[in-house]
Amino acid sequence: MCALSLAAGACAAAGAEAAPRPVATNAVAQAAKPVELPPYLTEDFNVACEKAKKEVRLVFVSIGREICGRCQKFYGFVKDGKVKIDEKKYVFIRLDIDNYEHREYFYSTFDPPDRKLPFVGVMDGDRTAVKEALSGGHTPEEYQKLMSDDK
Repeated sequence: MCALSLAAGACAAAGAEAAPRPVATNAVAQAAKPVELPPYLTEDFNVACEKAKKEVRLVFVSIGREICGRCQKFYGFVKDGKVKIDEKKYVFIRLDIDNYEHREYFYSTFDPPDRKLPFVGVMDGDRTAVKEALSGGHTPEEYQKLMSDDK
C-alpha cells in the first residue's frame, strides 16, 4: 500500500488499487514516539474489526474529541476502572470525531437520535451495529449496561 504522503499519481503509478485508509487524528496517533497500548486498545479501526471477527469478539467504539469535557470524563471512567471493558468480549477502539470519515461512517452506521459527544456503540467484526449507541454524557453504570449481555 502506498504511504499516505505520496501523491495520488504516485500511488496509481505504483499499482495501488485501493485508496489509503484515513489517518487517525488523535493524540496517540500523533505522538512523536510509539505509545504502548494495552492489547485490547487499538487506534486502527480496520485492525480492530478484523481482530474482533477473528477472535469472535465485539468492537466497543468510543468517538470523542480531545477538547470535549464529557469525552475526557468517559475516558477517565475507563482509565480509572469505573467502566470496565472486558477484553475477552470486546476490542476497544477510541476514535477522534474530527476525522470526517470516522464521523460520517459511525453516524450512518448507528444513526443516533442526536450527535452529542462522547458517542459509544457496540458493533461486530463485520462493522454492523449490534446495540443502540449512547451519545452525550452518561454514568459509568449506563456505559456498563451498554456492554451487558442484555440488548
